Amino acid sequence: MRNFKSYITAAAIGAMVLTSVSCQKSFYTKANNNPNSPKSVPNGTLLSGIEVSLGYIEGGDFSRFACMFTQQIVGYSRQSAAYFQYIFTNQDPETAWDNIYDDVMANSYQLMMQAQQGGNHEYYGMGEIMMAYGLMRTVDMWGNIPYSQAFRGVASPTPVYDVDKALYDTVRALCYRGINNMNPALDATDLYSPDPSNAKYDNLGSDVMYHGAGAQWVKFAHAILARLYIHQTKHSNVAMCDSALAHVALSFTSNADNALVTFGTASNNNAPWFQFDQQRGDISFYDNWFTNSGLTVFADSMSRTGDPRLILQMDSSAEINYADVALDGFGTGYGYSGQGNSPVDFIDYAELQFIGAEATLRSVGVGAVANNFYVNGINADISKLTTAEPGVITPAQIATFLAGPQGSILTLTAPQAIIQNAWQENLALYLNPESFTLWRRCNWNIIPVTGSAVPRRFLYPQSEINLNTANVPAATQYSPVVFWDN
Repeated sequence: MRNFKSYITAAAIGAMVLTSVSCQKSFYTKANNNPNSPKSVPNGTLLSGIEVSLGYIEGGDFSRFACMFTQQIVGYSRQSAAYFQYIFTNQDPETAWDNIYDDVMANSYQLMMQAQQGGNHEYYGMGEIMMAYGLMRTVDMWGNIPYSQAFRGVASPTPVYDVDKALYDTVRALCYRGINNMNPALDATDLYSPDPSNAKYDNLGSDVMYHGAGAQWVKFAHAILARLYIHQTKHSNVAMCDSALAHVALSFTSNADNALVTFGTASNNNAPWFQFDQQRGDISFYDNWFTNSGLTVFADSMSRTGDPRLILQMDSSAEINYADVALDGFGTGYGYSGQGNSPVDFIDYAELQFIGAEATLRSVGVGAVANNFYVNGINADISKLTTAEPGVITPAQIATFLAGPQGSILTLTAPQAIIQNAWQENLALYLNPESFTLWRRCNWNIIPVTGSAVPRRFLYPQSEINLNTANVPAATQYSPVVFWDN
């Protein structure tokens, strides 16, 4: 139910403020008006808060839980050791659930409502696109979730759980409406604009992802739609594959388009993985007891294939060494722990190229088109890493790797090529919770740490079980699966 925790949104609080103002003759005096306490948050401030919050959430519990399931990382002590062995209680996903609802979706809803009322199309569209991203991520982790009644505050203290497949239709509609609201002609008539080049730029907060560039937001919306359609191709649905390809073509054209949030050097603004490593450090990125080589499954595969990206992604000599800013993580400026001012990627160009390869393989089969997407995906990921950390690996090392078996899918059957493409996409999705969705769709072999199966979903939080009991579906970590995972 969480009615006095997360479902009282900013919109509900605003309504309560308005109610108090209308009743102040009877109950209050002007002494209750605090000039230092604003009754609403400016659109720009809301937007930047949503973006940064999503970065912390994606790089926080979503990343830690999902990437332990896909064995990109290893929990070796304390709580993380239990999580790595799939020992979760319903209290463990509380933070992830609360943050995605409170800080992303509820605030996106508030941004949408006040931007619509104020006649500010671009802010409205950006709110819709951020809502679409947050909603799809939440569906992908839990399946059926509250949405249609989730943001009514006290008017709906026990919101119903909407069906996951229907919520994908909502995500699609949000993206299309967001795209329509990015129309420059509409922006010209707005009272305020998030674009610094617009004379109506409100200079209140900022768009930390794209700095008000509406065309970039349109590409981001198409990237979300490409994900939405490829998620539904587990059984090679040709129509879904064709739609995924159509949106890939309308989305990112280089790494310059990547949707990400970069964090700061100040201790209160450091990247989430950097903060986690400094404060807890109970997750390993390199060592593992699975293989004789002492590498994680993730790192082991890169070592065995001579993948030059390994040294850019993790420090094999020092594991987690805060002083080693050169090689710990993705490299300088791109490290998950070596740098406080590292980014969190939401969707990038490499992922979209791998989506294009998978969609082509499922609908057409192995051929030059699929292979071009595949090679472009690898090159895009290498380019992202080497741009962030130049000079660590050489062009000759890259050329040698691409000349090997991992550099092409042309000699493989379609099922083999889908798995190889998925594995390379998994490497590019390092520490991105999307890797968990990718594995559930493509099902490359993961040996369970314990028991006979790897979890396929998150547990519902205990607060929901306690306060919204009648509506919370019965679920374990294994069942029911999200609709596209059937």
